[in-house]
Amino acid sequence: MKSVIDDSLEKDLLFYISTFLAEKGYPPTQVETTAYLRIDKRRILRAFDKLVKKGYIEVPGKTWRSLNVFWDKVDEVGIEIDIPVKTIQMVANVVTNFLRITLVGQVGANSPLPPFSAFSNFNTQIDIAQSLITVNEVDDLFAFEVLDNTMIDAMVMKSDIVVLRKVGDNSEVKKNELVAIWLPERNETTLKFIVIRKGSYLLKSVNPTMPPITIKARESLEIKGKVVLIIRNFNPFAD
Repeated sequence: MKSVIDDSLEKDLLFYISTFLAEKGYPPTQVETTAYLRIDKRRILRAFDKLVKKGYIEVPGKTWRSLNVFWDKVDEVGIEIDIPVKTIQMVANVVTNFLRITLVGQVGANSPLPPFSAFSNFNTQIDIAQSLITVNEVDDLFAFEVLDNTMIDAMVMKSDIVVLRKVGDNSEVKKNELVAIWLPERNETTLKFIVIRKGSYLLKSVNPTMPPITIKARESLEIKGKVVLIIRNFNPFAD
């Protein structure tokens, strides 16, 4: 396949990705790109694949947030970026080694989890090294700060940051997985190991001072995410 861009969509796509990365310091997601170009997602994916094959971009982490742009080739196409190319390249090389994840709040008693549709309203984000997480789609990830020590024997402590993968249905969860759970009738969110039984759920805190909680099947229980990474807060002055 020839390396020149002779398709207007490919050039528009490369222009958007390049300017987005230059202005924000990190690349756009597929959803953001589709919304901007207002073109069928399948056409965008075909153009994206062609840009990769032609050597204009690379995707080392297999997600759009991990993509990198080869600025010398962008310059050859005639796409003008206000920020000097060398400066952009330095930023891109650093940023694309990380996944940017939204911190959506705190997990603990009486702290309702927001709906996933509201995640884009949160401005706080954290950067996680790609090498620490093996997840195909970064948009499926979110994070919480831990409010208490109910899971201390599982090495989850107050002020730790817990990174989770969204769960679409309770059936996706296996026995004894560490999950974030929302109990609507109690107006509580909690971080527990879960055992799904016939007619009930058993929530285990792994704390000798806190016995397991049994939730009957008739009570509403929503599993919001599975824990994929725990980031320890080593601040000795944390409350």
